[in-house]
Amino acid sequence: MNISKVKFILLLIVLPWCHAVPADVVDKKMQLVGSTPGDQEIKILLGIDPKTPVDFIRWNLVLTAPQVNSRAFTLNLQYGMSQPNTPGFINNGTMLNITGRFSVVSKKIGNAESEVYQLVLSPSSTISLVRINENVFHLLSPDGSLMVGNGGWSYSLNKAGENVNVKRLTSFVQSAFANADTSTRIIFDGRSPCKEIASDGRLSVAEDCFKLKWRFIFERDPKTLQPTRYTVERTDKRRSAIKGSWSLVTDNSKHTDAIIYRLQPDDGSSVAYMLAGDHNVIFFLDKNLNLLTGNQEYSYAANRKLSK
Repeated sequence: MNISKVKFILLLIVLPWCHAVPADVVDKKMQLVGSTPGDQEIKILLGIDPKTPVDFIRWNLVLTAPQVNSRAFTLNLQYGMSQPNTPGFINNGTMLNITGRFSVVSKKIGNAESEVYQLVLSPSSTISLVRINENVFHLLSPDGSLMVGNGGWSYSLNKAGENVNVKRLTSFVQSAFANADTSTRIIFDGRSPCKEIASDGRLSVAEDCFKLKWRFIFERDPKTLQPTRYTVERTDKRRSAIKGSWSLVTDNSKHTDAIIYRLQPDDGSSVAYMLAGDHNVIFFLDKNLNLLTGNQEYSYAANRKLSK
């Protein structure tokens, strides 16, 4: 047998065992943008003085991987106190630039085997993001859980440019609520882009609208803890909240790993859907059950209001 045939046979043996690397990572640059809270946890991870007052942090992350073993990132951050009634900062905030290397690993996050991007910021600091889908990533706490934002900002980053239409959804938990959670009133707060979510005709918004503030209130039966009623409030409809009944969809054959909130309004208008990322973070879905992609100011996520 000649050497060429031997090489070909070895290739056939080795290929099935090779770990597939996402095309986004290897073939081109990928830019992720978004704004997150400026909580103590994220300030410590980023090397920002914990005493510095920070409302939010704006991210511009570029991942470059011309080859599998040559993965680099550039992270441009702007942070500070928010300028009222604008998406910007007082005195333009403070700029921070970080460069380094990253890796992509397969890791179990909650209930799901996931693709995690690990950015090495310094010898003592690494930031991890889990890929929700090809268009949306979410920052992880050091314990591996989804970071929980607040009513102003979430910890999601969004792919800039043309998005990929992805049908499959994943939740990182087996149920929407933990077994020990007996809460009968669950509240999620968040802010999302305005014009984008109104583009499908479901919402009527002002011409100068750049954000919508949301509050989702889910009620459960005190005895069975099954879903009952819900209320949705948003900034332009605060006086006439949307009310209806809700349920959890887990048997959709196209989304076998997903837990989906199904919101049926009393007035007969269109059903709305939310994806349970885990027990504390939910994501907006469009009418076709596609995950919505945010922009550099806001993401399509809402965060559970946790009691202190």
